[in-house]
Amino acid sequence: MFKVRCVPVGVFCCCMPFLSLIRYQVILEQNHDGFNQLHQERSVKEQHLSAVQSQYKQLQITQNIEKRKGRFAVVTHRCRQV
Repeated sequence: MFKVRCVPVGVFCCCMPFLSLIRYQVILEQNHDGFNQLHQERSVKEQHLSAVQSQYKQLQITQNIEKRKGRFAVVTHRCRQV
């Protein structure tokens, strides 16, 4: 097994760039986790919105059918009176 020995360069040592890479890797993973969480929440909200839109569309279709039935009933009733 190899032993790693730090060589001081002024105030810093030779391991500083490596430690910076590790720190940036951790930050990158945190950002990635946050993005995934937001993406999941957005997907759930889009599914909910889609369900509400579908329900609204079905309601509109039902209302239009009921209106047509009502109009035809009135028209049929008028025709019988004449």
